[in-house]
Amino acid sequence: DEDWLLTWKKDFHGFSLGRKFFVLPSWETELSTPRTVVRIDPERAFGTGTHDTTRLSVELIEDFARAEASVIDVGAGTGILSIAAASLGCRPVTAIEIDPDATSCLRANIVRNRLSDVVRVRQSSVSEVNLDPADLVMANLNFGMITEYWAAISKCVRVGGLVIASGILLEQTEAFLKALPTGQRLLQHRTAGDWEALLIQKTSDA
Repeated sequence: DEDWLLTWKKDFHGFSLGRKFFVLPSWETELSTPRTVVRIDPERAFGTGTHDTTRLSVELIEDFARAEASVIDVGAGTGILSIAAASLGCRPVTAIEIDPDATSCLRANIVRNRLSDVVRVRQSSVSEVNLDPADLVMANLNFGMITEYWAAISKCVRVGGLVIASGILLEQTEAFLKALPTGQRLLQHRTAGDWEALLIQKTSDA
């Protein structure tokens, strides 16, 4: 574990993300940039911002998250999507993560970005958590997990609200969209490499 941590520290450096953010690990010094600096130490959690699925999710957050909107981040990992949403003025933001190691990393990154009063962390499965429906739900997972937990994810979003579903391969998109329940519709999709991020609107509880 120690060797692995040293390896990713050596290879992980600051970079621009989306139009508005600059991701910077804690061991690199502050820099002068007009972008919002997001401090992320990934450790054993997914979500450095370098993967296409995370980048696509951030782009959708930048375009569709509005100030004061309530947000739920399912499988939050490092918390990078929660931090991005909170930095854009979303309130409150709830980050759900089931893995203990990832939850520890998530909590540390929330503190690192001084967002403890905005982002609430819940160590739980989305199928077991009990939350009020949010304006925006983010699920940057994988096809298997998204389809398995889609009913629970759908319950987390209010009617009229949006879901960002990322981590779906291009070849899996058609099957996912065919399985969408009544009362949900595709608003937009974005592609990078072999990956696709979908923006779904919940139009009814049907």
